[in-house]
Amino acid sequence: MNNAPIRVLLVDDSMVVVLLLTRILTAPGTGIEVVGSAKDGAEALRKIQLLNPHVVCTDLQMPGMNGLELTRNIMAKYPRPILVLSSAVEKGKHDDNIYELIGAGALEVLAKPQGAVHGNLAEVGKELISKIKLIAGIVTFTRHQRHLEQANTLEAEKKAAASNSKPIVTNTKESSLIPKSTQVIAIGASTGGPQALQKILSSLSPKLSIPMVCIQHVTEGFTEDLVDWLGLSCPPDRARYQKW
Repeated sequence: MNNAPIRVLLVDDSMVVVLLLTRILTAPGTGIEVVGSAKDGAEALRKIQLLNPHVVCTDLQMPGMNGLELTRNIMAKYPRPILVLSSAVEKGKHDDNIYELIGAGALEVLAKPQGAVHGNLAEVGKELISKIKLIAGIVTFTRHQRHLEQANTLEAEKKAAASNSKPIVTNTKESSLIPKSTQVIAIGASTGGPQALQKILSSLSPKLSIPMVCIQHVTEGFTEDLVDWLGLSCPPDRARYQKW
């Protein structure tokens, strides 16, 4: 995007939150421009067509079309980087939708900025600004609705199979491409990584006996949630993880 400001669309049903985020993101020197706001997913979809933002920053829980539905629609119709801000990411709180969001195409899920009421906007918004700048440069691709439906069906089948301890038939093509001399597989990822890990792990054959080391940057307190979510993508006898 060269030296042009990063165009951001804010989606939140709270005007107070929208005003707070706008103050944080448009502070001098951020290189970010808030081009508009929407109070729900349906309004956001209309404004994406009109404003063509580089990044969509959305709440999760909203009336009407929520953040998860919005993410699915954006990736199917107007693919672009999506960052979700949710109170569910606060330490000690957990929400199953977080990894559903990542599976649907969101590149990052963060807690809503806290403490800005005391005027410390620069410090509170530091991570948010950094994440927006990072994901703004990531190329996204269309996720057709039929593919999302197939993915949801596959995930439901895997959950049922895991609970019944039945074997899962997985795609072995990727596994067959691994050189026979390989002793360890190492994967490192940060923003957008969980989606890639899910795709890779779900394609592995149950017969693959090579140990894997996965290093993934994740919000503090959500390591076990990530492990559980990835476990649903793996054959039961492969879904064993050790976290550090």
